[in-house]
Amino acid sequence: MKCFFTVLIILTTLSSFGQNVLRMNEDTVDSAELKKTYDHYVGSEFSDIAHELAKRAGENSILQSYIPNEKLAEPWTHSMALTLSQAWRFHTDYAVRKEPRGRIFEVLMQVVEDDEIGAGRRIALGEIATRLHWGSYPATNDGSLPPMEDTIRRLSAIAQDQHEDAALRRAIVPILYQYGDPNAYLDLAIELTSAETSPLAIGETFRFATPVRNSDRLTPANRAKYLNHVFQLLEKIDDKRSGTGYFLAMHIGAFVGVKPVRPGQGSFAPDQRLPEYQGEHGLTEFFFQTTVDNAIKWWAENKNKYQEANKTDAGNGSKAICRASNVLRSPSPDPKR
Repeated sequence: MKCFFTVLIILTTLSSFGQNVLRMNEDTVDSAELKKTYDHYVGSEFSDIAHELAKRAGENSILQSYIPNEKLAEPWTHSMALTLSQAWRFHTDYAVRKEPRGRIFEVLMQVVEDDEIGAGRRIALGEIATRLHWGSYPATNDGSLPPMEDTIRRLSAIAQDQHEDAALRRAIVPILYQYGDPNAYLDLAIELTSAETSPLAIGETFRFATPVRNSDRLTPANRAKYLNHVFQLLEKIDDKRSGTGYFLAMHIGAFVGVKPVRPGQGSFAPDQRLPEYQGEHGLTEFFFQTTVDNAIKWWAENKNKYQEANKTDAGNGSKAICRASNVLRSPSPDPKR
C-alpha cells in the first residue's frame, strides 16, 4: 500500500509538472493571437498601455538566456513572454526611436508607483535607472529628464514604505544612494539588504546597493558605520580557504581608496601574474583568498580609527551597525565569491 501511494504521489507530481510545462509553452501555439497582442501594444500610445503591459510582462518572464535574432524580430513566433518584452522595448528603447530620454519618464514613474502592477514595477524601474545613468554624464545628458530632487523624493517614498514589496525597495536603494544624499540612505541600505538569508547574500546585495563612487560624500561617522558593517560581513563570509568574499573585499578596497597592484585588477588583489596564483584552469583559490586576507589585514591595521566615530549619538559606545547584526549567520562553504 505504501508503494502504491508513493507511485501515486510521483505520478501526480509528474502530471503537475507536465501541465506547468504546457502552460509555459501554450502561448507559442497560436502565433496569430500573439501577433494581435503585439500589434495592439506597439500601435497604442505608451501612456495608454504602459501599466497593463508592464503588469503582463512582469507576470510572463522570459526563461531562456539566448534567443535567436529571428525570434527577436518576430517575437510572436516564440512566446507570450517575448512578445510582451519586445512590445515594451518598442516603446522604451529611446536610442532606436531617437527620442529624448525623458519623454516617457513620467509614465515610467507612474508605473513604478502603481502597487497593482507587481513585478512589472521593477521593469519600469530598470528603465528609469538606465536613463538616470546616462543622464548623469555631461556628454550624454540631453537635458530632458525631470529635476533629480523630484525623482528621488518619489522613489524614496516607496523605498521607505515598509508595506511595499521588499524586492522593489531593495532595487530602489542604489538609485537613492547614488543620485541622492548617501548619508540619508545608508541606514536604509543596511536595513533592506540585511533581510537577505545569508551573510554572502547580504554582502552581495549591499555591494550593489552602495556604489563606491559616492564614498567621499559620506560623513566621517557614516564612513565608519559603513566600514564596520562591511567588515563584519566579510569576516562572517570568509571561510579562510576558498576566497568567498572576494568581490566584497575588492568593493571595500575601492571604497577606502586602495590602489590595485596593476591596472585591470581589483583593490586588495595580489599580482595575478605571479606563479603561486596560477592553476591548471586559471587563477587558484589562493589568489581569491589572498585578496580577502589582504582586506582583513587592512582592517586590523586601521579599524581603531573607525571605532570611536561609529558610536551612536547617545555616546554610549554601542555601534549603530548592531541594528542589523542579529540577522547575520555563520558562513557556509559556498564556493561563490
